[in-house]
Amino acid sequence: MLKKTYNPIKCCKHIICISLGSMFIISSSLFTFLLIQNKIENKIKETFKSNTYKTIKQNILFLKKGLIAQALTIVLNDNVLKAYKKDDPIYLYKKLKPIWEVLHNYFNIYEMHFFKYPLTNFLAFSTGSTKAFYARVRADIKFIESSNKVASYFFVCKKFAGLRATFPIKVENKILGALSYGVEMDFIKNVLNKNLNMPTFYILNKTILKQNLAANSYQKYLSKASKEKDNLLYFYINQTFSLKDLKKGTKEINSKIYIFYPLLDYKGKPIGYIGAYKNFFFLFRWSTYTFLLSFIIGTISLAFLIFVLIRFNLYLGEKLEETLSYLKLLKYGYFEELAKVLEKNRSSDYIFGNIQKSILEISQNLKTYFNTLEKELQLQINKGKIDTLTKLYNRRVLEDLKNKLEKFPKDYPYSLIMLDIDHFKKINDNYGHLIGDKVLAKLGEIIKNCIRQKDIPIRYGGEEFLIFLPKTSLETAKSIAERLRKTIENLEIPIDKNNVIKFTVSLGVTHKKPGETLKEVIKRADKALYISKRRGRNKTTVL
Repeated sequence: MLKKTYNPIKCCKHIICISLGSMFIISSSLFTFLLIQNKIENKIKETFKSNTYKTIKQNILFLKKGLIAQALTIVLNDNVLKAYKKDDPIYLYKKLKPIWEVLHNYFNIYEMHFFKYPLTNFLAFSTGSTKAFYARVRADIKFIESSNKVASYFFVCKKFAGLRATFPIKVENKILGALSYGVEMDFIKNVLNKNLNMPTFYILNKTILKQNLAANSYQKYLSKASKEKDNLLYFYINQTFSLKDLKKGTKEINSKIYIFYPLLDYKGKPIGYIGAYKNFFFLFRWSTYTFLLSFIIGTISLAFLIFVLIRFNLYLGEKLEETLSYLKLLKYGYFEELAKVLEKNRSSDYIFGNIQKSILEISQNLKTYFNTLEKELQLQINKGKIDTLTKLYNRRVLEDLKNKLEKFPKDYPYSLIMLDIDHFKKINDNYGHLIGDKVLAKLGEIIKNCIRQKDIPIRYGGEEFLIFLPKTSLETAKSIAERLRKTIENLEIPIDKNNVIKFTVSLGVTHKKPGETLKEVIKRADKALYISKRRGRNKTTVL
């Protein structure tokens, strides 16, 4: 027991010890915070680097496959084979001109160049030239014609730099020539910019550009470049990098992380790099400064309060252990327990009441900060939960959604829409899986356009999709589902010059009832979808 007689000297000694102990606790908490933040920061950065590089690689691969698929469709066109048999480029120009105009104007195709073996110009749609000339610099076409292989790679021609697919043209198993089919770099940059949702750029080798581009095209690239260094031209970025950094694939400068992906030609040699970057300053540095300022203010407040407590010897003795226990909970991050203890032991005394309030505020600030870090970490991890074909969330995001709903009030309202493509197997059987994938990708785009920004679209299965609609009534969910169904019903997807695909979807709509789990609501939405199919498909059922 503490003595009840007031001893100023002894009291000051106690206060000095307590002050030193409190400062040690605060310093330890700060050190712990900086250590935890450093680990989380490194984890987020490594996740960002890995996911961004993989996403760029997947997008480039998807573009390559798309160009090859389009080139294949064109090469197998009967008019192409007839034109090569008749040796008549004028015939080919008349027949494919409408297709070229659509590809060029709406799909950003900049090159559709037909060659005749060996390396002779047959028809260049970018210029409309049908005049025969020997293309000495097109070693890639010679490689395709001689090896009888399909390829997609980055290139620089007389007019522009970009990505192309080359496809041999055969008549009766005899190679008569090849098709060169491609898009320019700005199109690829814009695709990455949209899919990554961050600034993108590209870097091209100046010597390669000068050797291959026509003089006027070369001057356009020079004037368009934002920077030049070490024989490299930089586009849409004011930062430059060493060749070592570019080959390494990543570079961190002033809280910005840059990712680089090589642009390889048909021989596997780089003609440049394409990349993206993200600024992490506001995620970590700003938060650190705020946290340090909070600690400084908290320390000053604590020192002032301790100075005042010198006058209360007995009261200080009784409350010292209690205060240290609060600080211990704060140090180790037991924020919920700390809030409960402070609520239970709330003091009516003005001074100690303010101490409790200050500790609670610091606790709430720390809790908010760590929650922010966790959300940012989850945001980086979620990049791996995007379906690469439809660009919607994949099924793994449901676990995150379930955990999030468990933290919400039990009466939190939401609705679900489950939809399935009618007779999707027939589409694959009749047109092939490439067209089937095209249908799925288009459906993903339509779903995004028809729902609201706060809604969460998920690819639930092969051709089955689930849409989570937060704070949405059943009537509103039904309206969204009907708008989606009618949009798809009226859609036509062209597969070649003469044919289009039309398809429909069946939908099930439901709303969360009191006490239900997400799993139970999904089950009822699936049941509603089954009823729509049983009613004849292309229907919306509400349960």
